Formats: sequence, structure tokens, C-alpha cells
Amino acid sequence: MAVVRVRRAVEKDCEHYVDVHCPEARGMAREKRLKACGWWADYEACVLYLRLYRKLGGEVFTALVDREVAGEVELLPHDDCLLGPRAYINVLWVKEDKRGIGVGTSLVREAVRWARTQGYRYLDVIPEERAKGFYIRLGFGRLALQVKALKRPERTSVSFEYRELEADEPPTGMKLVAGVYRPGLFTWYSAWENTYTPPQISPLAYRLSVEEMPFVALLDYYGENGASLVLWAPERPSPDLFRKAVLASESLAVSAGIREIFVQTWKEYEGALTSSRYRVIGETAWLSRDLRKR
Repeated sequence: MAVVRVRRAVEKDCEHYVDVHCPEARGMAREKRLKACGWWADYEACVLYLRLYRKLGGEVFTALVDREVAGEVELLPHDDCLLGPRAYINVLWVKEDKRGIGVGTSLVREAVRWARTQGYRYLDVIPEERAKGFYIRLGFGRLALQVKALKRPERTSVSFEYRELEADEPPTGMKLVAGVYRPGLFTWYSAWENTYTPPQISPLAYRLSVEEMPFVALLDYYGENGASLVLWAPERPSPDLFRKAVLASESLAVSAGIREIFVQTWKEYEGALTSSRYRVIGETAWLSRDLRKR
């Protein structure tokens, strides 16, 4: 039986994360490697993200088998979640030839331990479809559903006011209502600070006022002409207010030349999207584990 040891990640681990996530990228040129694998494929980019996790109160742990890096887990506080404050597994990955020997289980146990020490009652994750059973066996259950949708943005007749924001004006204290695939402040800072992975286009951010409710909208580019909409509000907005904030963001996207918007949000807002001609392309489950139960 393999002995798995989990410890706090050190920057030197970044030399090995490419072998955990996508070993086939190791021989590629740097630009191709980053495009194929993301920040794990480059030492400097990996170190930037490792430091960002800790800047935001998160943590990264590395699993070792016979002193070899076999996997890692990336954890964040999710204090801007509409469901209430919780700890969040942003990434958990195990090297392909080290699966089935308890590495993933050991990393989840470390995540549980960390979340409890941070004072959280819940540890949440959005797993890939093939990983759902793994998490359910470890005490996670489905708490909510999210929808993913796409649209070519259009100008709108919705009345709103706005001003552009800079990187040093994050939506602290607000609740994340769209772009809910990871904690919002991590998305905010990584969008501004990541100069490594494509498309290397600075995001656009705005403070909106829609029917006197303030929103913050971030257009985070995932391609030269496409952007994810990340949206915050001071409290849970009604579906109609959510719809209007999305349409206001669309108008700003059109002005910026963006040709496609991706939105991931809670299932309760699906009707607001489809009524605005968004095309739903999928659903994903939000899993949670109650840390008060042993």
C-alpha cells in the first residue's frame, strides 16, 4: 500500500505540477504549453497563482508518494457566495499514474482539516462529471444546480448608469451572482494579474446602477472576442433585476467589441437568461459537505 504524505505547497512544487495536470505539454514551447495546460505548465505563472491563493486567504497542498509529487489541491475562502460563507475546492488533481491509491482521498481530508481550522462550516466543490461519485463517497451532497449559457451580446433599452473600475477597486463585501464557477475575488485578481495565459487581454470592469441597485460587472476575456460575465450584487437580486443587470453588461460588451458572452449562474436565474435569448449549453452540480458532521 502506497504511503501518501500531504504538506503545504512550496514554490519548488511548481516545477512538477505540469506532470500532474498535463505531462504531454512538457516538451512544448512556452506559449503552446500555457495555451494547452494553463498556469500549471509554467513555473513563473504557477508561482504567481500560488502567491495569489495565499494573498486571498487560501492555501495549496501537495501530495507526495515516495517523495514524488503525485497531486495537489487548491483551496479558497468563498465569502462572497450567495449560499453563505464556505471553503471551496477550486482545483483537485491527481497524476494519472498515481490514481486509485488514496492520493485524492488524502487531499480531500487535508482540505477538510484546513476548512475547519479556518472556521468554516461547509466545504464546497463543483466537480467534473466523472468526479461526482468520488466526492459523494467522501460525504459531499448536491446542494444546488448551476446553468451555463452563451449569447452574442446586444445593445439594450434597459436604463442604467455606470462607471469604469480599476484593478484596485474590487467588489469587496458583495455577493457573487454570475461567474460562480469559483470565488469571485480570485476571479477578479487573477483576471488583472495573470499576464501569462492566453488571451492576455486586460479585463473590463464596471460599477452599474440598475433601478437603484448597485452591481459590479467584470468582463473576463477567455478569447480575443469572448468574455465571461462575472457579476456581484449587495444581496440576492430578483430574477428581473438580474436580467436587467446582465443586459446592461451586454451593452458595455458590445461597445468593447466583444462578440460572445458566457454566463454561469444559479439555476434560479435560468429563466432570466433564456428570456433574454441566451442559449443554455449545460448544467453543473454544486456539491457541499457539512463539516460539523464527522
